[in-house]
This record gives sequence, C-alpha cells and structure tokens, in this order.
Amino acid sequence: MRQYRTIWISDIHLGTRGCKADFLIDFLRYNDADTIYLVGDIIDGWRLKRSWYWPQTHNDVVQKVLRKVRKGTRVVYVPGNHDEWLRDYTLLQFGGVEVAQRGHPRYCRWTPALGAAWRRVRCGRQARALAGAAR
Repeated sequence: MRQYRTIWISDIHLGTRGCKADFLIDFLRYNDADTIYLVGDIIDGWRLKRSWYWPQTHNDVVQKVLRKVRKGTRVVYVPGNHDEWLRDYTLLQFGGVEVAQRGHPRYCRWTPALGAAWRRVRCGRQARALAGAAR
C-alpha cells in the first residue's frame, strides 16, 4: 500500500457505461491518503436522469471510498457540473464524506497551483503519477 498526503480524483462518471470503475477500485486498493478530494463528475447525474445504469462495480467504488473514511481517510466531494445536484447538500456529510461548496477557498485554494492537471486525475497510471506528486 502506497501512502500519500493527498489524492485528487476527477471525472469518474459513475452511472455511465464508459466508467472504468474496476481501474478505480484497483487504484484505491493499492493507494491510500490522509485526504482524498473527489473533484467533480464522480457520479454522472445527467446520464442517470436519461437512463439508469448502475452495475455492482459502481456500488463497489462507493463502498471502497466509505471504507477508507471509516479507516480514517478524510474524503471531500467537490461537485462538478454532472453531479451538480449534490450542491444542495454542501457542508453536509454522507457516511463521513464531506460535500464541499464549489469554489470554497478551504477546498479549492490548490486548483490554481495545479492548473489543468487536476482535471486529468483519473483511474490507472495517470492517477498514480499525479497522486505521487502530492506525496
């Protein structure tokens, strides 16, 4: 298990057929952090409104994140445009996952320093490489 201070994950789009949930589960299995930021479009509410698609692997992602919270990882969910419905629940916690206000300085002060790189944090090798930058 590799340990990091912070991991940023973005644009997973749970609820779509193109989501690579297996890769994310694998990434979370072998990487841990003090804080994980789920930065927008983790759940694709737009797609789910049109057509419901939620296989077991998408449940497994949610369970893996909640397990990390129970083991002491701080998880902050910053809603994006595809999961904008979560903005109605900002400053609340679900299973220990904090739902942050979009653009709230407490959660987003690091975005200018990272530039476009934070938007590319995804499953697989690229996520490992970017997570390694936050060690």
